[in-house]
Amino acid sequence: MNSEQFAGKWEQTKGNLKEAWGDLTDQDLDKMKGSFQEAVGYLQEKYGEAKETIEEKLSSFMDKFKGTEDDEDEDDEEEEEDEEDNGPSRY
Repeated sequence: MNSEQFAGKWEQTKGNLKEAWGDLTDQDLDKMKGSFQEAVGYLQEKYGEAKETIEEKLSSFMDKFKGTEDDEDEDDEEEEEDEEDNGPSRY
């Protein structure tokens, strides 16, 4: 997930970040401002880990989150294709 996707899905992402880093508060999330780089910097400061470590963890977490969304999108697309293939019956 790139920075634009991160920002675009910020409301969904906030809840998932709270699940991954259980002690994050709403105030912590507000400080991240919906930005991947802000999130990395804030998490680095809060947990004292290397920037690269935080980036890897956050990217891995977001990839898992994105993968779940992709699966849902594929299911929706398959349903639409089934409807198109079957179409209305005239017989």
